[in-house]
Amino acid sequence: MLHAVLNGKRYGTGIDSSRELNADEARGAEDVLTSIFFSRLAYLPENIVRDFFTLLMPDKMFTEGINELEFWPSWNLEGSRVEPDVTILCGETLIVVEAKRYDNVALQSDYQLARELAASASSELPFADIILLCVGGMVNVAPIATNLLKQQIIGHLGQYPQSDIKTADDFSFYCQSWKSIYQKLQVALADENGNLRLEHARLLQDIHQAFVWHNIQIVDFISMSSLPTPGIRHHALPAFFKEASRDAKPAPDKCDVRFFEGLSVHNSSRPPLRQAITNFFMENKNG
Repeated sequence: MLHAVLNGKRYGTGIDSSRELNADEARGAEDVLTSIFFSRLAYLPENIVRDFFTLLMPDKMFTEGINELEFWPSWNLEGSRVEPDVTILCGETLIVVEAKRYDNVALQSDYQLARELAASASSELPFADIILLCVGGMVNVAPIATNLLKQQIIGHLGQYPQSDIKTADDFSFYCQSWKSIYQKLQVALADENGNLRLEHARLLQDIHQAFVWHNIQIVDFISMSSLPTPGIRHHALPAFFKEASRDAKPAPDKCDVRFFEGLSVHNSSRPPLRQAITNFFMENKNG
């Protein structure tokens, strides 16, 4: 959240220029969420960063960690300002991140994404390849939805002069939910046995608390229909009471004994209940 506040992104933090933190007003915002998650990537060792980005983008080869990470850089496009949420330089690959607060809601704008891609030509970062990464703001991140959004972005790129587009339409495009990037980071941080080092567990806990604050669901729901049917074994016990008569009518003023109406001992000559149960199991065991 520090990066959000230092960059003037105070909405949702409960902090403004005239007063101190008010917990009731600290309702969170996409800039706060973006800062909390991506700022922590800069503290991770190179191998974990590579593993995390590979999990996010399996068909890309990452050979280096983070060389540069900048929040809300100011780029220029045809005289107007363009501001992606995060830019991450890994070797010669530039990752441009556009984040929206909510999962499962259509918030990403193909027009905004196209402008960010086109404006990347004004960046001073030395990159050869560019990746556009959307986080949140998608009803779903299935390939068909991702490909459709990419085609819409390419359609908008046509309105900009070719000289302003450093990569033309040659870019890689990925969409992830907040839940999925959290789960992939969790996998990248764990060792081969699924265990976390203490410092990595603390980092995940910080992010988890931020997600809870922003009402981001990070645990997959389990459908009851997907659970296996348990096998239940049982023994039939002898009946010692006869069934109640359907015509039996309990006295209206004796509610406490209604359950036993119509029930009577079937045969008083039989042994007591405890002894009968014992005999039953002994007979089945011997049989």
